[in-house]
Amino acid sequence: MNNDIGKLKKGYEDFQGEFDQLSSKYENAIKEKMLMKLEKDRLAAKLENLQSNLGQIKDNDGNEFGLGDGSQLDLQSSPAKTNIS
Repeated sequence: MNNDIGKLKKGYEDFQGEFDQLSSKYENAIKEKMLMKLEKDRLAAKLENLQSNLGQIKDNDGNEFGLGDGSQLDLQSSPAKTNIS
């Protein structure tokens, strides 16, 4: 009986170490998920704001993208980089 209790204690200690490692991994994954969700929400709000501003520019000037000379911007082929911070 004492041998069985000793084996159970050793097994419990082994499982406790594994449990602590898995708990740490789980907490890190949850934190990463929340950070990604916050980043996604922030970028969605920024996109919505930019689209709203673009709509206002179109409405105010009557020309697409508000260039005034009738020309249009080609946003798809623009090599400009954006700074997301």
